[in-house]
Amino acid sequence: MSVSELEYAEKLKNGIFNLETIRFGRIPEIMLCKLYEYEFSGDKAYDLVDSSNQKIEVKFSCVRKKEIEPITPENVLETCLKSADGSEDRKVSSSNLREFDCNIQQIKPSQFDVLYYGLFFSDKIYTFKVDSESIKENYSIIFLSKKSNYFTNGTIIKSLFDECISKYESSTPELSKGVESYIRRRLGIDEKPNKNNILALLETAEVEIEGLRRIKFPNDNYKILDFSNDIAYIQELKSILQTGTEIEILLSRLSEYCDKSDFYLFYKLIPKLSDKQHKGNDGEGQMHITDSNFIWHKETSGFVEKEMTYEELYNLLKDGGN
Repeated sequence: MSVSELEYAEKLKNGIFNLETIRFGRIPEIMLCKLYEYEFSGDKAYDLVDSSNQKIEVKFSCVRKKEIEPITPENVLETCLKSADGSEDRKVSSSNLREFDCNIQQIKPSQFDVLYYGLFFSDKIYTFKVDSESIKENYSIIFLSKKSNYFTNGTIIKSLFDECISKYESSTPELSKGVESYIRRRLGIDEKPNKNNILALLETAEVEIEGLRRIKFPNDNYKILDFSNDIAYIQELKSILQTGTEIEILLSRLSEYCDKSDFYLFYKLIPKLSDKQHKGNDGEGQMHITDSNFIWHKETSGFVEKEMTYEELYNLLKDGGN
C-alpha cells in the first residue's frame, strides 16, 4: 500500500469515528453488502437480506475510552471547550484495551434471522455473527436464572467457604475445639449446624436445578441447557462434606474442587446480554461489550466472522468490493 493510501486509510478511520451515530450505522451495512453481496432490505425491522432472503440485522459501535469524570455544573464549560478542539483522542486499540462500554441496543431477535454485530477499534474492525435462535436461547437462560436463587446461593456458598478457610488458617497449627466446632457448623456437618450452612445451600441448589429441568416453556425458542455437570459437581461437594474426615483434609479437598469450577449459571451466557431495554418493549434487548468481556467475544464465543484493518476497509470501499 502506498503512503498516500495509508494516509487515506487513517483519514477514513478518523472520519468514521467523527460521524454522528445515526450516520455511522450505514457504514458497516455497506461494508457487509460489499463483503458478502447482501442487499438493503427496504424494511425498517431489519437492515439487509442475503440471496436466500434471510433477514439480517446490523449493529456496530465505535470503541472509545469510557468517560470517567461526569459532567457537573463545575466542569461543564471546561468539558465542552475541551471537546470542541478535539484535544483528547479517546479511540481504543484492540491490542491495548482501556476501559470501554459499547452498548449494542434494540436487539429484537424475533424480527431477524442473523445478527452481525461489531466493533470499530483504532487498529482493527471486528465483525461477529450470531443467529437469532442463539440469542433467544440466551434470553431463556436469563429467564431461568431469574426463576431461581441458584446464582445467589452460589455467591453465599463461596463466601461461607472462604470464611471457613480464613478461620482455619488463622487458628493453626493448633486448631481449637471452638474454631473446629464453628467450621463444622458452618459446613453443615455438625449435629447442630448453622441455619445458613454450606451443605443445606448445596441441597437447595440441587433441588432448584432439578426443578429448572422440568420447566415447560411457551414455545420452541426456549431451550433447557444440560445441567448434568452442575448436578454432578454439587453431588461431589456434598459427598466430600459427608465423609466425616478431619477438618484439614476436608477443607483441602473442598478447596481443590472449588478452584475447578464455580456456582454461576451466568458463565453459560453471552456476557451482559439482556432481554430488557425499555419498559413495555417486550422482545427488545441489549448487549454491553466491554473491556472485561471483549476477549470472550473474540476467543470463546465462536461468533467471530472477520477482522479487518482500515487499509483493507479503504480498499473495499474504494474498489466497490471487486
